[in-house]
Amino acid sequence: MGSSGRGTGKNLAPAATVAKDQLNTILEKVNAVNPPPLLALFHRDMKKLIGLRLGAYDATISGWKLEQDGSDFRGHYDGAQDKYQLANEIIVSLNGQMEKILKAALQTAPS
Repeated sequence: MGSSGRGTGKNLAPAATVAKDQLNTILEKVNAVNPPPLLALFHRDMKKLIGLRLGAYDATISGWKLEQDGSDFRGHYDGAQDKYQLANEIIVSLNGQMEKILKAALQTAPS
């Protein structure tokens, strides 16, 4: 956030660039996993979350470049916000799935 308390292309694009590199590394590791059948949906949703975040980062970065050039950038930022919102919804779903996974693991663990 900038001094205005709002995110701007100027302050979000550099952070998105760093986060994008880190998230691409994570995606490579997630793609290397062959999940067991009972975790396939969780794995799929995790990859979807990562894809949405990467798309949001790309839209933020390209929006900032367009803004600097004096071009129409608003659509890129709007697209980024939509992707962030969808990703946040998936995070809530993943948290629910994780809770079920942990409960199942605790129930099957030896006492």
